[in-house]
Amino acid sequence: MKSYRSHLLLKELSVLLKSGLPLPKVLELLSRQKAEASQKILEVKKSIEDGEDLVRAFSKSKLFPEFVCEMLIAAQTGESLEKIFSKASDLLARIEEFRARVTGALIYPALVIGFSFLSVIVVLEFIVPKLRKILLSFGRDLPFLTKVLLWGAKFLWWFLLLGIPIFLVFGAWWIKKKGWYEIHRIILKIPVVGTIWLYFDLSRWSYTTALLLESGVVLPRAVATGGNSCQNLYVKESLEEIIKFLEEGQSLSRHLRRYGFVPEFLSELVAIGEETGTLPEMLHNASDIMIKEADYLIERTLKWLEPLTILFIGIVVAYIVISVILPIMEISSSVKL
Repeated sequence: MKSYRSHLLLKELSVLLKSGLPLPKVLELLSRQKAEASQKILEVKKSIEDGEDLVRAFSKSKLFPEFVCEMLIAAQTGESLEKIFSKASDLLARIEEFRARVTGALIYPALVIGFSFLSVIVVLEFIVPKLRKILLSFGRDLPFLTKVLLWGAKFLWWFLLLGIPIFLVFGAWWIKKKGWYEIHRIILKIPVVGTIWLYFDLSRWSYTTALLLESGVVLPRAVATGGNSCQNLYVKESLEEIIKFLEEGQSLSRHLRRYGFVPEFLSELVAIGEETGTLPEMLHNASDIMIKEADYLIERTLKWLEPLTILFIGIVVAYIVISVILPIMEISSSVKL
């Protein structure tokens, strides 16, 4: 995420444009207020004043995500610029809100696991070796459970030293051979993670396509531009395959049904929109549904993640405690003898 809030910047652009100020003047005002993004805002202002295309000016500056720049095409077909910025702000705000919620919810499990891992290292490196020396001095060896713990620790160190580098090398080779397209296709099959990514991509596609259709853009161009907002290459290229059929006058819903990753309700809503002439409205509805579905999946996943993390750490800690107590008991019994 950028150091400045993209959705707030878009909202301010919308409000200032609505007040009647020209875009260059609005950009100049915001460049003074947004120190983090000042240089990029001024780059956009200069490009526009030099007569450069609006979409290209924003895209070149990398001020906003690419799909926001694609939405600006609607401004060239009659849609008011302030309205586009406002809608883009709402969409980005929802995305950033979900991202912040997920990040915030993952902080606690990450801290718990991190400190637990450090505790395990301290026990294995400093406490258990001393206990072993004491036991050996009494002619005894470590209990079986403690030995298993040490074997596991050695395996973990070898995994960190060799396993991760091997995994990274193999991953780089796989990406070079198969490409990111195949990686993105596989990610979509991962439960929860793939579904959430899919819903976010299709929600952006639906929202952007609907906005362009409302602005008078023809369906093939709207679908193509909306597809550029997708971050998953498999989804993006699949939607691009549909364009040639749309240019021949074929149905959008018919070809959406060909792809197994497209939710059935999306295809059905598109079909209803095509039959009733309300395709933009149906796409907006589909976008809202997918955002809510992603929200539900995130909430349900995070609800289970915290107790499962605590349970896992509890089991690990309990095993370590037992593994440390057993040698101490052995030492105690040896001293009594």
